Amino acid sequence: MNAVIVYDNVDLASKAQVMLGRAAHRADADLAWTVKPWRIELLLLPPASVRALEDAAEAHLIVLAVRRPAEPSPRLLDWLEQWARCRLVQDAALALFDGGNDDVRSGTAAPELAQFAQRYGLSLLFGDVRPAEQASAFLVPSLAARAPARTAALAGVVERSRPFRYRLWGINE
Repeated sequence: MNAVIVYDNVDLASKAQVMLGRAAHRADADLAWTVKPWRIELLLLPPASVRALEDAAEAHLIVLAVRRPAEPSPRLLDWLEQWARCRLVQDAALALFDGGNDDVRSGTAAPELAQFAQRYGLSLLFGDVRPAEQASAFLVPSLAARAPARTAALAGVVERSRPFRYRLWGINE
């Protein structure tokens, strides 16, 4: 599997790479990641930006290993837009990784990045589950609107169902 780590801090990039190695080890002994790290500043320079897009086109996972995922730069978002349009792996995912900092949570980047992921059909992964719950709160209204209505067919099934009897199911009966 191919991954690209976009980072703004070398320590975060190395932690993200270790995290990918651990995930591969837990998932399958034969699974190996080909990881290509790219510093954010290089994504903004034309020759390096093109090379990074070539590397990322075949990526199954783009990891944003940044200290402030809540504030992605507009230029980073532009680069991600270019990647999304030229990617070869259609079921790719975008992961946010901040190294587990307590003061800055990965999930706080949700508004812009979650909309980006939804627009391009990407899975959005967080380094910490707790902020993911907070970050996904904006999806609740749309999910509630899409909740299945009680159709006539469903109402008929519910009305015809009988209460289940549990008689003779116990060990002592």
